[in-house]
Amino acid sequence: MQVTSAQIIDTVGNTTIRIDSLIGFTGVAQDWPWDVQWGPDNSLWFTVGDKVCRYDTATQIIHTILNRPDTTSNTMSIAFHPNFGTTPIVYVTVDTAEYYYSYSGGPIVLYKYDYSASGDSLYNETSILGWSHGGEHCGGRLHVGQDGYLYCTTSEYFFSSDTTGDLHGRVLRINLDGTVPSVNISGDYPISKGHRNPQGIVQVPNGNIIISEFGQIIDELNLIQEYGYYGWPATDGDNCFDPDSCNSPTWSYISPIDTAMRPPSGIAYYDHPAIPEFQGCILQCILSFGGYQGGLVASKLNATMDDVVSDVHYFKGEYKRFRDVCVSPDGKVFVITHDRMEPVIRCISNPNYVIGLEEFGNVSINIFPNPAQAMINLSSDKNIGSWEIISIDGKKILTGSCDALSTQINISDLETGVYFLKMKDGVKKLLKL
Repeated sequence: MQVTSAQIIDTVGNTTIRIDSLIGFTGVAQDWPWDVQWGPDNSLWFTVGDKVCRYDTATQIIHTILNRPDTTSNTMSIAFHPNFGTTPIVYVTVDTAEYYYSYSGGPIVLYKYDYSASGDSLYNETSILGWSHGGEHCGGRLHVGQDGYLYCTTSEYFFSSDTTGDLHGRVLRINLDGTVPSVNISGDYPISKGHRNPQGIVQVPNGNIIISEFGQIIDELNLIQEYGYYGWPATDGDNCFDPDSCNSPTWSYISPIDTAMRPPSGIAYYDHPAIPEFQGCILQCILSFGGYQGGLVASKLNATMDDVVSDVHYFKGEYKRFRDVCVSPDGKVFVITHDRMEPVIRCISNPNYVIGLEEFGNVSINIFPNPAQAMINLSSDKNIGSWEIISIDGKKILTGSCDALSTQINISDLETGVYFLKMKDGVKKLLKL
């Protein structure tokens, strides 16, 4: 892999966008990236071969922070502890087979690592759990939810059973220390079953968890409901092959919220005005496969974020297979394109979008700490008066007032990202970890 530089001007609907090439890869199996995540340190993290890497978008330097000694293993998905600033823990799924092709059952393992900022490395590898897989169907996507649990997808219910401890074809809910949560009424990790090959997972702002699923013929987006049964191998899409198995006395069958014949991979939720055509949409990476063209599908959600009302397929065939996608707080979209060919990590942005807020005014306004996770201290040489915390897209998030020179503000409920603190005498930028 190497840092690369190229720029393309394109359009998404009526919006002019810029597509920048950031990192190029050779195209050999151990140089295929699989997962991209916007990190809590405001850099781009990705997995490739046996490595976890971090790309500094300011310096354009790639840092390899994990290089596993087993060169046949493949790092897959990554997720971050929700209090990364004080608890720097990273979760990584690793396929111990050679590029997840092992029909002999080489396991996928979920590991927990500590992150050293001074050493810029992951260390203290701790195995949480593992599961076998037949062929390249792996699942292995990770997400830390708003409820503080780690969610993980696994693949191929066809090879599983309903016995306790079977992890195939499931969505798992896991405590951050690796134990089974007490809220899991089954006493086991799975909270849904009947998934064939779940390729992506995301949580939308109202808390709903949605996964993308590579079907046998019909591909799906599924809204995860606790102890729901999603049908595989008795169903594909909404096609029931085995009526006696399409329902279970203990698990209720749940229909997909979207179906199509376009094999999906990673997904992300876009909630930013920079690219209006993407706003309020699940962005699905599409793998060119069996005659279907790759690209990025924007699936518009309804007001309750539990159904898809429209799909638009962008970049159809232009950049071949799209493997994964993530979104930064300022509305940029990072994608892996040309998967399994000569992959490239690219950045999609709107060069004409202006936030509309900048720091200005009274330079004696102080915010400490900044970045912050929970409490910030605000001080000024004048009485503070009324204040507002505004999101990067101009939404008013918190308000208050203080007839004093200093105060404390609790920002623990804010999502990670960039905000502005606005007072009568000025505006200051605030970074929430």
